Amino acid sequence: MKKLLLVLSLFLFSTVTSFACRCAEPRGSLSEQVTAANKNTDVIFTGKVVGKKEVNIESVDSFNYVFEISEEIKGNLVKKTVEIGSEFYGGSCDYYFEVGKTYLVYARKSTAPSNDLAENSTYVTTLCDRNQEARYVEAEELEVLRKMVKKG
Repeated sequence: MKKLLLVLSLFLFSTVTSFACRCAEPRGSLSEQVTAANKNTDVIFTGKVVGKKEVNIESVDSFNYVFEISEEIKGNLVKKTVEIGSEFYGGSCDYYFEVGKTYLVYARKSTAPSNDLAENSTYVTTLCDRNQEARYVEAEELEVLRKMVKKG
């Protein structure tokens, strides 16, 4: 009986398709990594997460986060707050921000149809972007970003 349960369990779990997030390994110096990330984003900022909204995309839960911007490094954000969506990749590449914490965020304009993200989310980010809690950001990264943006 135990063998039958084991075989059935293995069969059930082996037929489930899973999608793992695969990010390219960072290469080069910190400056080179930041330069590459800068080229692939439309906005970079530090900000505090002040809200979180659940969004259901094709029956998969994802989130949009409301940030209160403390420093805009790149982009032309008109308001003091911005809503950033976790770009939909089946949920495995979503970046999960915590409300109340401050982050350095790299995001790009969404190319998804408007019904795939909450109406206010025009920017998206993923686990593969350089997002990180602000207290862990190296000073060199911020210096490199600020110099790049000044050069235009």
